[in-house]
Amino acid sequence: MTDLLAAVGEVLLLWGHLETAMRERIAAIPRDRPEAPPKNASVLSEWRKAEEQTQAGRVLQWEELLADIAEGAAIRNCLAHGLSSASANPWGSTEAQVVCRLKDGSDRTLTLSELKQAGRTLHELRMRVQNLS
Repeated sequence: MTDLLAAVGEVLLLWGHLETAMRERIAAIPRDRPEAPPKNASVLSEWRKAEEQTQAGRVLQWEELLADIAEGAAIRNCLAHGLSSASANPWGSTEAQVVCRLKDGSDRTLTLSELKQAGRTLHELRMRVQNLS
């Protein structure tokens, strides 16, 4: 159970690192008239809007990055807003997992392996955002 809970915390922390990279990119993008974001705008939507003009020549790469970040955001949101249970049985054959309740009322199960992979992916995404030119 300790490893499972650590993986949940790591995913949330790595999402925060990705958001920090997006905020840094927002600040670094030259804009004629920076608009104040709506009060409830997410960092992801602010970054997407600010970055769209600079990535216009690299549409395919930009769309791939956004799709990858959308999956990371889905996992983060699942954990942050819907985490409902965790289970680990070291004597059983089932991998440790958490269950999240989604907005539509369905459940999403994330195994320890999936959480570890999500953490690696979020780290890679942060590096991709930081290395945008």
